[in-house]
Amino acid sequence: MRRIARRERQRKYNEENGIEPATIIKAIDSDLVKMANLDYLDLAPLPGQRARLDALSGEDLDKQISRLTKEMKGPPRTSTSRKRPRSAIA
Repeated sequence: MRRIARRERQRKYNEENGIEPATIIKAIDSDLVKMANLDYLDLAPLPGQRARLDALSGEDLDKQISRLTKEMKGPPRTSTSRKRPRSAIA
């Protein structure tokens, strides 16, 4: 209900002040569009990554999924940080 009342007030205000609502159209080469495009990342592989991707593409997809699943679910890699033993916590 509020939305309808607000739109009605806006329409009335526009009529009283001779305002005709219009869509804003910006040129594609505008600075705003250029800045918005900075948010997108180009996912083209780097030169060193291309060989790795080619090596993986030769592997059967089912085998690749199985291998990666085992690697993911396997024991965690050792880290350089060490936790204090529970007995040392006061």
